[in-house]
Amino acid sequence: MEIIMRLDVMMAMRKVKRIRFETLAKICDVLECQPGDLLEASKED
Repeated sequence: MEIIMRLDVMMAMRKVKRIRFETLAKICDVLECQPGDLLEASKED
């Protein structure tokens, strides 16, 4: 299963290569969303 990061554009603009789960939780708190709103699991072909 592939994980698609929807924050890729924002992270690329800030030269961020990876994100910790603690940081993801804080982002979700600020944006009032769930991790699933930012990440998508996709089956690899």
